[in-house]
Order: sequence, then structure tokens, then C-alpha cells
Amino acid sequence: MTILFIWLCGVTIVLFRTIIRYNQLTKGTTSQTLTQVISNFLAQEKLTGEELKRVQEEFIKMRLQGKTYLQKIGLVRFNPFSDTGGDQSF
Repeated sequence: MTILFIWLCGVTIVLFRTIIRYNQLTKGTTSQTLTQVISNFLAQEKLTGEELKRVQEEFIKMRLQGKTYLQKIGLVRFNPFSDTGGDQSF
């Protein structure tokens, strides 16, 4: 009897989680069927994938261009004569 009660509780928890997820999935839809909601999600995912691909290509292009840029250039101040003036030379 106890095993049956535990099994019933487990099945009830799984059922409630499924209902909650279904309600979250169809939240904001009016008379659309689940198939239409999933189709909309898939279309949006396809657009997101295309945008990600475009951004990755742009990143690779910028990375290749960045190799030709001047980098790590700086000015160093020094005083060639310790008895005259401040650090005026570069």
C-alpha cells in the first residue's frame, strides 16, 4: 500500500510539472495550436542561427584585419642629462 502511495505521488509530481511547462510554452498565445507555437519557435531559432553565423563571419573578418594594425606602440620619457631640465625628451 505504501509503495502504491509513493508511486502515485511521483506520478502526480511529474504530471504537475508537465502541466506547468505546457502553460509556460503556450503563455501569451490565444487560439494558436501547439504546432503553430512550435513552428514560430523554430522560425525564430532559424533567424537567430543566421544572425549568429553573420556575426561570427564579421568577427573573423575583423580579427584578420586586426593583424595589420599597429599595436603596442608607446612613448618613453627619459632625461639624458641628470643635471638639466625635466624629462623633456621622448
